[in-house]
Amino acid sequence: MCEELGNVDNMRAYVEDYGIKRCEIATGGEHCSERQRAFAEKWRSKSSDDVAAQIKRLEGMKDGKMKPDLLDWIKARLVVLKQHPFTAEEKEL
Repeated sequence: MCEELGNVDNMRAYVEDYGIKRCEIATGGEHCSERQRAFAEKWRSKSSDDVAAQIKRLEGMKDGKMKPDLLDWIKARLVVLKQHPFTAEEKEL
């Protein structure tokens, strides 16, 4: 973490002060796009293996050459997939 923000709480406060809201599917997706909510619903019933494979695929794609809007959509899907119940459980272990 950088020296200016110091800790996670300072970083969150800074981000929230500037109006940047994080898409959090577990809380109803208030700050998520309609497209992200639909994507989350589609992937909600998928297995942990399916989710892990999709994350790996998208991570590999995001370094490729593409239009900015496509890159934004890849990143938006990664935000959703990394909040999937299976991936959240694995992070806690």
